[in-house]
Amino acid sequence: MTEKENTETNTETTIAIDELGNRYGRLVVVDRAKPPAKAGGRAWWKCVCDCGHTAIVSGVKLRNGSQSACHRPGGCADNPFANPILRGNYGAAYDLKRLAVHLFNGCATPDMAMIMRRDSKHRALAFAMLEHYAEHGENDPVFLRVARALAEELLGGDADQGDAGAAS
Repeated sequence: MTEKENTETNTETTIAIDELGNRYGRLVVVDRAKPPAKAGGRAWWKCVCDCGHTAIVSGVKLRNGSQSACHRPGGCADNPFANPILRGNYGAAYDLKRLAVHLFNGCATPDMAMIMRRDSKHRALAFAMLEHYAEHGENDPVFLRVARALAEELLGGDADQGDAGAAS
Protein backbone atom coordinates (compact mmCIF):
# COMPACT_ATOMS: atom_id res chain seq x y z
CA MET A 1 0.00 0.00 0.00
CA THR A 2 2.65 2.47 -1.01
CA GLU A 3 1.27 4.81 -3.65
CA LYS A 4 -2.11 6.46 -3.93
CA GLU A 5 -3.94 7.47 -7.06
CA ASN A 6 -6.91 9.75 -7.64
CA THR A 7 -10.03 8.34 -9.24
CA GLU A 8 -13.04 10.34 -10.38
CA THR A 9 -16.51 9.11 -9.44
CA ASN A 10 -19.31 11.51 -10.37
CA THR A 11 -18.29 14.81 -8.76
CA GLU A 12 -16.28 13.32 -5.90
CA THR A 13 -12.58 12.61 -5.92
CA THR A 14 -11.61 9.52 -3.94
CA ILE A 15 -8.20 8.15 -3.11
CA ALA A 16 -7.53 4.52 -4.09
CA ILE A 17 -4.74 2.75 -2.24
CA ASP A 18 -2.45 0.95 -4.65
CA GLU A 19 -2.78 -2.73 -3.74
CA LEU A 20 -0.75 -4.22 -6.63
CA GLY A 21 1.44 -7.08 -5.45
CA ASN A 22 -0.02 -7.18 -1.93
CA ARG A 23 -1.03 -10.50 -0.37
CA TYR A 24 -4.18 -10.85 1.71
CA GLY A 25 -4.54 -14.38 3.05
CA ARG A 26 -4.67 -16.63 -0.02
CA LEU A 27 -5.16 -13.73 -2.48
CA VAL A 28 -2.45 -11.81 -4.32
CA VAL A 29 -3.50 -8.58 -6.04
CA VAL A 30 -2.44 -8.64 -9.71
CA ASP A 31 -4.39 -5.82 -11.40
CA ARG A 32 -6.98 -3.12 -10.99
CA ALA A 33 -10.50 -4.30 -11.91
CA LYS A 34 -13.51 -2.51 -13.28
CA PRO A 35 -15.89 -1.92 -10.36
CA PRO A 36 -19.38 -3.41 -10.39
CA ALA A 37 -22.28 -1.06 -11.17
CA LYS A 38 -23.07 -0.35 -7.50
CA ALA A 39 -19.51 -0.16 -6.22
CA GLY A 40 -19.99 3.18 -4.47
CA GLY A 41 -16.73 4.65 -5.73
CA ARG A 42 -14.57 1.94 -4.17
CA ALA A 43 -11.52 0.53 -5.86
CA TRP A 44 -11.79 -3.11 -6.98
CA TRP A 45 -8.90 -5.45 -7.64
CA LYS A 46 -8.28 -8.60 -9.63
CA CYS A 47 -6.67 -11.17 -7.35
CA VAL A 48 -5.21 -14.61 -7.94
CA CYS A 49 -5.93 -17.14 -5.23
CA ASP A 50 -3.43 -19.77 -4.08
CA CYS A 51 -5.67 -22.36 -5.74
CA GLY A 52 -5.26 -20.64 -9.14
CA HIS A 53 -8.74 -19.12 -9.42
CA THR A 54 -9.20 -15.39 -9.84
CA ALA A 55 -11.46 -13.18 -7.76
CA ILE A 56 -12.56 -9.56 -8.13
CA VAL A 57 -12.55 -8.00 -4.66
CA SER A 58 -12.96 -4.50 -3.27
CA GLY A 59 -9.93 -2.98 -1.60
CA VAL A 60 -11.97 -2.48 1.57
CA LYS A 61 -12.76 -6.20 1.84
CA LEU A 62 -9.10 -7.06 1.28
CA ARG A 63 -7.84 -4.67 3.94
CA ASN A 64 -10.44 -5.49 6.60
CA GLY A 65 -9.93 -9.25 6.11
CA SER A 66 -13.51 -10.08 5.17
CA GLN A 67 -12.30 -11.73 1.95
CA SER A 68 -8.97 -13.52 1.91
CA ALA A 69 -9.66 -16.43 -0.50
CA CYS A 70 -11.68 -17.08 -3.65
CA HIS A 71 -14.13 -19.39 -1.82
CA ARG A 72 -15.10 -21.06 -5.10
CA PRO A 73 -16.26 -24.68 -5.11
CA GLY A 74 -13.25 -26.76 -6.08
CA GLY A 75 -10.97 -23.89 -5.12
CA CYS A 76 -8.68 -23.46 -2.17
CA ALA A 77 -11.53 -23.31 0.32
CA ASP A 78 -12.10 -27.01 -0.44
CA ASN A 79 -8.45 -28.01 -0.83
CA PRO A 80 -6.59 -29.18 2.29
CA PHE A 81 -3.24 -28.56 0.58
CA ALA A 82 -4.03 -24.82 0.56
CA ASN A 83 -4.49 -24.78 4.34
CA PRO A 84 -2.38 -22.05 5.99
CA ILE A 85 -1.20 -24.58 8.60
CA LEU A 86 1.16 -25.91 5.91
CA ARG A 87 2.96 -22.54 6.01
CA GLY A 88 3.59 -22.89 9.77
CA ASN A 89 6.98 -23.42 11.38
CA TYR A 90 6.23 -25.73 14.30
CA GLY A 91 6.25 -29.49 14.96
CA ALA A 92 2.76 -30.48 13.83
CA ALA A 93 2.99 -28.31 10.72
CA TYR A 94 6.34 -29.92 9.92
CA ASP A 95 4.73 -33.39 10.16
CA LEU A 96 1.99 -32.31 7.75
CA LYS A 97 4.58 -30.87 5.37
CA ARG A 98 6.43 -34.20 5.44
CA LEU A 99 3.16 -35.99 4.62
CA ALA A 100 2.63 -33.78 1.56
CA VAL A 101 6.20 -34.39 0.40
CA HIS A 102 5.81 -38.17 0.89
CA LEU A 103 2.72 -38.10 -1.33
CA PHE A 104 4.52 -35.90 -3.87
CA ASN A 105 7.39 -38.38 -4.00
CA GLY A 106 5.01 -41.29 -4.62
CA CYS A 107 4.98 -42.85 -1.17
CA ALA A 108 1.55 -44.52 -1.04
CA THR A 109 1.74 -45.35 2.68
CA PRO A 110 3.55 -42.62 4.58
CA ASP A 111 4.44 -43.13 8.23
CA MET A 112 1.50 -41.67 10.16
CA ALA A 113 2.89 -42.33 13.67
CA MET A 114 3.98 -38.72 14.27
CA ILE A 115 0.71 -37.29 12.98
CA MET A 116 -1.36 -39.67 15.13
CA ARG A 117 0.29 -38.15 18.22
CA ARG A 118 -0.90 -34.66 17.25
CA ASP A 119 -4.12 -32.91 18.25
CA SER A 120 -7.44 -33.53 16.50
CA LYS A 121 -7.15 -30.44 14.25
CA HIS A 122 -3.84 -31.58 12.76
CA ARG A 123 -4.96 -35.22 12.49
CA ALA A 124 -8.13 -34.12 10.68
CA LEU A 125 -6.09 -32.08 8.22
CA ALA A 126 -3.76 -35.05 7.60
CA PHE A 127 -6.71 -37.33 6.84
CA ALA A 128 -8.26 -34.65 4.60
CA MET A 129 -4.95 -34.43 2.71
CA LEU A 130 -4.84 -38.22 2.27
CA GLU A 131 -8.46 -38.35 1.12
CA HIS A 132 -7.99 -35.44 -1.29
CA TYR A 133 -4.84 -37.02 -2.72
CA ALA A 134 -6.60 -40.39 -3.12
CA GLU A 135 -9.39 -38.69 -5.06
CA HIS A 136 -7.37 -36.25 -7.20
CA GLY A 137 -3.82 -37.58 -7.18
CA GLU A 138 -1.37 -35.48 -9.11
CA ASN A 139 -4.12 -33.92 -11.23
CA ASP A 140 -4.54 -31.22 -8.60
CA PRO A 141 -2.48 -28.13 -9.47
CA VAL A 142 -2.68 -26.81 -5.90
CA PHE A 143 -1.24 -30.06 -4.54
CA LEU A 144 1.55 -30.02 -7.12
CA ARG A 145 2.49 -26.39 -6.45
CA VAL A 146 2.35 -26.69 -2.66
CA ALA A 147 4.07 -30.08 -2.47
CA ARG A 148 6.85 -29.00 -4.84
CA ALA A 149 7.50 -25.90 -2.72
CA LEU A 150 7.44 -27.96 0.48
CA ALA A 151 9.83 -30.51 -1.02
CA GLU A 152 12.24 -27.72 -1.88
CA GLU A 153 11.90 -26.30 1.63
CA LEU A 154 12.36 -29.62 3.44
CA LEU A 155 14.81 -31.32 1.12
CA GLY A 156 17.10 -28.37 0.52
CA GLY A 157 16.11 -27.40 -3.00
CA ASP A 158 16.00 -30.83 -4.67
CA ALA A 159 12.31 -31.68 -4.95
CA ASP A 160 13.03 -34.97 -6.71
CA GLN A 161 15.40 -36.58 -4.22
CA GLY A 162 12.63 -38.37 -2.30
CA ASP A 163 12.96 -40.06 1.07
CA ALA A 164 16.36 -41.58 0.29
CA GLY A 165 17.80 -38.11 -0.23
CA ALA A 166 16.21 -36.81 2.95
CA ALA A 167 17.85 -39.56 5.01
CA SER A 168 21.37 -38.90 3.77
